[in-house]
Amino acid sequence: MNPIISIVNESETVTDADLKRKLLALQKQITRDFEPVWGWGANLRFNAKKFDMQVIVKDTDDEGGFLGFHIKDGKPITYIFAEDDIADSGEYTSTLSHELLEMIADPNVNLYAIGKFRLDGKRRAGSSLWKSAIRSNRTSTRLAASLSQTGCGRNGSSKTISRAR
Repeated sequence: MNPIISIVNESETVTDADLKRKLLALQKQITRDFEPVWGWGANLRFNAKKFDMQVIVKDTDDEGGFLGFHIKDGKPITYIFAEDDIADSGEYTSTLSHELLEMIADPNVNLYAIGKFRLDGKRRAGSSLWKSAIRSNRTSTRLAASLSQTGCGRNGSSKTISRAR
């Protein structure tokens, strides 16, 4: 059985009506494109009282610099920042889509794929970065951010940085 993801609108920039319309397209993306490949999906609900995961749409990130991030405290929760997103790219739905799919695929923000990518201008591989991050005591935030930037979003690049909290 697929989890229920409650979408809560705390934004003044995005209307409830607009968000509800977008949820129809996002549910279609999850059901038609994501679920057949990954083997599981999710059921999106607007302001659901009972849920397994939650996405909260706010206007801005009070801490600055992130367009979406995860908090791991019991149930997975993702925040996206619509006003920041719109200022950055003219829309917020790419971040919302990215965060929803990432939440479904990795609700505990603890998975990564081994592969080549660049970090600090150097070519790296997932397993080597993991070992060097542990050895050098880099924060899991930086590791999660660099890994989420690889192969996500449109045209193979991510517009969001996800960080575990």
